[in-house]
Amino acid sequence: MTAIDDSSDRPADSDLPLVRETGVLRVVLDRPLRTALDYRPPPGLTIGDIPAGVRVRVPVGRAQAVGLVVEHAARSELDPAKLRSVIEVLDEAPVLDTALLALLRWTAEYYHHPPGEVLFGALPVGLRNGAAARPIEQRAVLTLVGLDA
Repeated sequence: MTAIDDSSDRPADSDLPLVRETGVLRVVLDRPLRTALDYRPPPGLTIGDIPAGVRVRVPVGRAQAVGLVVEHAARSELDPAKLRSVIEVLDEAPVLDTALLALLRWTAEYYHHPPGEVLFGALPVGLRNGAAARPIEQRAVLTLVGLDA
């Protein structure tokens, strides 16, 4: 009987080099990719400054794309010299809270669908394209009829 080798081709986290103590952002794109891509934070920021659920502009090949930060990691499987930096952080606060982010990631896994397409499908078109997220401001105006009531 032969032994089954269940070792993975993926190196253990302890074997991966640290990325300059700033960590790595895992970013999904609105593309049919099954995994998140690793990026360094922009200069002057650390991963702690960019929470999960925030949109970022990242380089992809020769183009740029809007991505969504889904998690932080201390290490990347890639050589740190090959990691590219986030170009711009688009939001001050997450556009998807942690509960919704977790639900959408579970949905993508359950239905075997690319996570970026699922997460971006939950956003309005303007946010998918990089437009600024504006808080909704509700106002009430008291009229003369309302004063008399």
